[in-house]
Amino acid sequence: MPDIICNTSPIQYLHQLQLLSILPALAGRVIIPPAVIDELGEGRNRRMNLPDLTRLDWIEIRRPLSERAVPLVTNLGPGETEVLMLALELDNAVVILDASPFHFVSGVTHKQSEWLKHKGQRNQINQKDKLNQKA
Repeated sequence: MPDIICNTSPIQYLHQLQLLSILPALAGRVIIPPAVIDELGEGRNRRMNLPDLTRLDWIEIRRPLSERAVPLVTNLGPGETEVLMLALELDNAVVILDASPFHFVSGVTHKQSEWLKHKGQRNQINQKDKLNQKA
């Protein structure tokens, strides 16, 4: 199963719909960057109905190792930015964002967009190869 890297809003909506528990059933690991943990904490401080992910044993909080994605990202929040940085670091991951593709692509050059598209296609091929090897 692929890993899931998730941004703040999808976590919020799944929690409020009482469906947050579906994430570990869909993934090898559920990875959340620290900026998302911080954003959820800020929301709880404002009395919003948001989960404390640090209390869930199936959540892996992981800080991006590098900032190589930072030049790709403009006008996104810290959570979205760290999610994208982690996505570039991990080969077998699915990203769950709520940002419009147009919002994201607006800050990405054509060459960078093609590289991200190629990386995603390569990951899909790798996943299919792994499934075929298991069969």
